[in-house]
Amino acid sequence: DPNLVVVKAQAVLKVIEQRSKKYGFIINPKKTQVVMFHRPRTSPPEKRKKIPKLKLCDQELDYAEDAKFLGLFLDKFLNWKTHIQYIKQRCIKDMNLLKCVKGSKWGVNKTNLLRIYKALILSKINYGSIVYASACDTQLAELQKVQNQALRIVLGVPKHTRTKAVLIESAEIPLELKREANMLKYWARSSTLGENLPINLKITEDPVFEYSKYKNDKKPYSQRVQELINEFELNDIDIQPRHITHTEELELFTPDMHLAETINKKELDTTSLQTVQQYLQDAYPNTRH
Repeated sequence: DPNLVVVKAQAVLKVIEQRSKKYGFIINPKKTQVVMFHRPRTSPPEKRKKIPKLKLCDQELDYAEDAKFLGLFLDKFLNWKTHIQYIKQRCIKDMNLLKCVKGSKWGVNKTNLLRIYKALILSKINYGSIVYASACDTQLAELQKVQNQALRIVLGVPKHTRTKAVLIESAEIPLELKREANMLKYWARSSTLGENLPINLKITEDPVFEYSKYKNDKKPYSQRVQELINEFELNDIDIQPRHITHTEELELFTPDMHLAETINKKELDTTSLQTVQQYLQDAYPNTRH
């Protein structure tokens, strides 16, 4: 029920707002976005008349088609189309750079061009690949075309050169295998954390995905990495446990908001500056100002 979701989300926003004020943080509502995730074939919940808008700091938040979080675009259908198109456009700009530094009889050699490709293009494709790997094959094929085009520029071969020949000559692997390798690498690093990392609790053979009528659809990271573990028989390998050197308990520090309450930064005058100077001398007497 979208109405129930909005009510619960509003209660959470209220708690976040109260705690941010308590510890001296200010949240900008203009930089806050709301996305209602739903299936593509259903009517958008945010366009229904009875769906209220969320409020943050007494300001209404508009519903958006997608939102950027940690460098990944989360669209309302969670099909990763927006994010993949964003990666594609950025990589096309980087491919123009490859063309600028390379010529038929001059420019950077193949070894350094491969380094530029890995630094500028492959790094963008790899970032978050274990997350957007659940996108449909049509969207993922767009990124494979980007890799093929970039490697053809690096090698200086015609556009009609076969993809397998390009990958062999450049000693690269297809992006599908690259995503699987990234999944296994992340699993190997994070498995030592055990239950301290919530995603590890989901890496099991879930019957919901196994016997669902959508079992042929792309599976999320937790289920796909479990299939890879079984395929390559990695259940019995020994992974060196993570060595944590810093184990001291963190103490909750309450910041001193005295100056924020007495001085308005937009209206600074001589008296305000003297107040700040006096505060610093009293709070830090052994420090040179």
